[in-house]
Amino acid sequence: MSTTSALALFKFQQEDVDKLKSKRSRLVGNDPGTGKTYVAIALDQLNRAGDGNAKVDHTQWPVKKTLIIAPKNVLDVWDEHCMELTDEDVFVYKYNTRDKFMAQAKDPKLGGYFIINYESCHIKDMEGLKKVDWFHIIADECHRIKNRKALHTRAIKQFPAIYKTAMSGTPADNRPEDIWSILNWLWPNYYTSYNRFIKAYTYRIKTEEGYSKIVGINEEALPQFHAEVDPWFVRRRKKDVLPDLPDKYYSRLWVELGPKQRRAYDEMRKTMVAWCESHKDEIMREDPIIAQAVVVQLIRLQQFSAGYLVPLLDENGNQVYKIRRKKHKDGTIEEIPTPQWEMTDPSAKLDALMELLEDRGDEQIIIFSQSKAVINLLAKRLEKADISYGLLTGDVKQEVRDQYIKDFQAGRRRVFAGTIKAGGVGITLTAASTVVFIDRWWSPSINLQAEDRAHRIGQTEAVEIIDIMARNTVDLGRYQQIATKWEWLQKLMGDEVDAVEVIKELDLKQVLEQELGVDITEEEDVA
Repeated sequence: MSTTSALALFKFQQEDVDKLKSKRSRLVGNDPGTGKTYVAIALDQLNRAGDGNAKVDHTQWPVKKTLIIAPKNVLDVWDEHCMELTDEDVFVYKYNTRDKFMAQAKDPKLGGYFIINYESCHIKDMEGLKKVDWFHIIADECHRIKNRKALHTRAIKQFPAIYKTAMSGTPADNRPEDIWSILNWLWPNYYTSYNRFIKAYTYRIKTEEGYSKIVGINEEALPQFHAEVDPWFVRRRKKDVLPDLPDKYYSRLWVELGPKQRRAYDEMRKTMVAWCESHKDEIMREDPIIAQAVVVQLIRLQQFSAGYLVPLLDENGNQVYKIRRKKHKDGTIEEIPTPQWEMTDPSAKLDALMELLEDRGDEQIIIFSQSKAVINLLAKRLEKADISYGLLTGDVKQEVRDQYIKDFQAGRRRVFAGTIKAGGVGITLTAASTVVFIDRWWSPSINLQAEDRAHRIGQTEAVEIIDIMARNTVDLGRYQQIATKWEWLQKLMGDEVDAVEVIKELDLKQVLEQELGVDITEEEDVA
């Protein structure tokens, strides 16, 4: 290992730092688990010391402030790294210390690291962040700003900075056009037009309704894109730079739904097929409201394959609804009641999972699901079986999450269970070498992030990834669709793929046809 500032870096990390330190904006796209945090801190320390862009007069910055924007569950990870690897002061945003954090950020005498989560960047109390002269902004898991219209994305793009560092092992989170917003943040004077970008680098078709739709990558333009970003972009695959890191290998554990769960699943599927048939015209027109409703039902169907869903009732036995507020263009707000469900047994998937835990003795295991209801039901199973566990969902407080992670890494808890979105990024769980998915997220990059909580620097054993899949359900089609999308994104990032032809993303109509057997095609007039 080599040394940069007070940091001990691997050779490839040192090479990345040497390449990027003079660039005022840079994108670190290395695989999850390759130590991007160390690269970012090394870049910051060198730039603070004056080793950076020749046009930056560092003497004008006697007090240097670095803003680190990260997912909520990794704020304390950044805190520990900054405290351990630098001599700078560190200030961490907490929801109950907003005023204090804002005062510290605006104090002209205070330098150091200021750490905040994405969602808090746009709240009213944080408006003052736009007026702070930031020396450096680091955006960890920068795919969080892929949505160019999101409030936190818009707010972050208004924060001034001399240096910007974007970090993500999967900067194109789900589709090639996702990367544009990141590029626009890094180089706003160059990547000015979203439409120009997708016209140059994606393949589009005209629908029968006259709309333009992205269906693939313009492979002929990829060499130009790769050459364009190369001066300020690094991309490292774990297999190339960490040859001693053990492999990942995959297996599937198939289950059959029991009679009660099968009846519920088939009834839900039958209802959904009928609904889709009755809304065929809206689906053909790709009506956004109908599309959203279809996705909600697909997710519900996925949950039925994992457990038995019943309506959530209040103490009086009435159905519980969650009110979703939708703001229309005319300023009116529509309140949409959504029925809430509770997951109970039977669950063929959890039966198989508990048998797996029993067969593995005392082995530590990581378990993921897209659904909080599944994880909560699993927690009841683990409690009953007297298996020690830590839980990470959106409902778990940050300080509790951090303690669960520490306990798991120290071997004090056997199981770490969480939702993919809450527990799948930014944390290290190398105490385990087995990761089990009860079900998967639609985005391949989010799934990869979750897998690599165990497959990262510090892991000494091969990591086994197990998918529990229910026969004759949406599981298999979904698994294949995720794999297809991942091959597509690999091409964008310049990774080698085996695909012979351009991979086309499956659209909603194809999902319905493949997953449910619904024929979403226009009927021909018969003379």
